[in-house]
Amino acid sequence: MENVGRVSDRRITDNFAYSGGGGSWGRYERCCVTGNGCRATASGLNAYPRLWVYDSVVANNKGAYQVLSFNEIRNSTIADTQSADSVVLWVQSGITGLMYDCVIAGRGVSWSNLKFHRCALGDGLPGASEKAADENVCPELDCLVLTADDLAWDDTFVPAKTSKLVDAGLNAYHTVPSESDALGIPRILNATIDIGGVEYDWRKDYAQDICAKTEVSAASQGVVETDA
Repeated sequence: MENVGRVSDRRITDNFAYSGGGGSWGRYERCCVTGNGCRATASGLNAYPRLWVYDSVVANNKGAYQVLSFNEIRNSTIADTQSADSVVLWVQSGITGLMYDCVIAGRGVSWSNLKFHRCALGDGLPGASEKAADENVCPELDCLVLTADDLAWDDTFVPAKTSKLVDAGLNAYHTVPSESDALGIPRILNATIDIGGVEYDWRKDYAQDICAKTEVSAASQGVVETDA
């Protein structure tokens, strides 16, 4: 990797620019890039040709693209639910954008110059099923095409325990060591990493289940009755 600027553990939001509303160039780690806008090109992240994104979420930015041209994106969520004309990904000629263990969901993708490795493609992307079966786009043919119910995430893109993103990634693709995801949740909570920029935190649901099933009595609270 080239020696480039690094942005880590940041929420980048409410910015507006001519190009690259959320940011341009460099390396982004554990960042949430949301709510940005632009006049011309990428409302989320924009770089040609030097951009690396890891364990991050780039979503809900208002403009032409969520991510415009990049070298590599790993373990991240790229999505759009706001802009009617937004394209989630677009890579300019001359480079190949590589994606590993990512979620790509939105209304459009420019499929040229893209390589997906164990990624989840939202079924709202035109041509998603065909591209998942195309070795030129998904070389290992290991990409998933998921419906909104399959994704089962909340407004911050945290998957529910029913999500097909949970434990569906490949640990070998998490080559940039990180102890947490884009929201600060431990990166691998179970034996296998989740696909996307956010892990499902099973500990919260587990604690709620245990509390709901546990009856607390006076004796179990350590209260001992004695004769006066």
